[in-house]
Amino acid sequence: RGLRKHGGELRLRSAVEQILVDEADGRCTGVRLVGGRVVHARRAVISNAPVWQTAALLPPAARAAVRATGSAPLDASTPPTPSFVHLHLGIRSDGLSEQALSSIHHIVVPEWEKLTQPQSAAFVSVPSLLDPSLAPEGRAVIHAYLPATEPYEVWEGLTRGSAEYERLKARISQLVN
Repeated sequence: RGLRKHGGELRLRSAVEQILVDEADGRCTGVRLVGGRVVHARRAVISNAPVWQTAALLPPAARAAVRATGSAPLDASTPPTPSFVHLHLGIRSDGLSEQALSSIHHIVVPEWEKLTQPQSAAFVSVPSLLDPSLAPEGRAVIHAYLPATEPYEVWEGLTRGSAEYERLKARISQLVN
C-alpha cells in the first residue's frame, strides 16, 4: 500500500533484460523487460535482485561509473555478506509500549562488546508509525532482523520446510522476539 500511495508500482514476474541509464547524468530512467517492453521510471527503479544480478543488468558504462567513485566494483568480485534473518509481522498495536511508539527504529544489543558476533543484535522498525495506511486500524507492521552477522553456514544444506529447517527458524526467530 505504501508504495502505491506514493505513486510507485510493484511489478511481479517481470523479467528485466536491462536497466536503462541516462548516459548524461547517470540516472536510472527505467527498465527494458524481456520481450522488449520498456517501463519508464519517474523517480527511481528499485531492484530486489542480488547485487551481482542487478549489476549485470546495468550498461557497462554505468558499472564503470560506480567503480570510478571509489566504491566497491559492481561485478562478480563483490563479496557476499553473511545471511540476514528477517521477520515481517502484523501485530495488534494496543500492546506496544510508549517507548516502542516513540520511534520508528529500535536496536536491541544485549552485550555491546559482542556486537559483531553472530546473533548479537536485533534491529526492529515499525514503518506503520510513519505511514498508518500500511496497516489496518489497531494494527502495526513490524520488520525485525538480525544483521549481516548471521552465519549462513547454519542454514546451508537445509531444505526449506523440513523439520530441521523449521526448528532452526523457530530458534533463531526467538533472538528477535
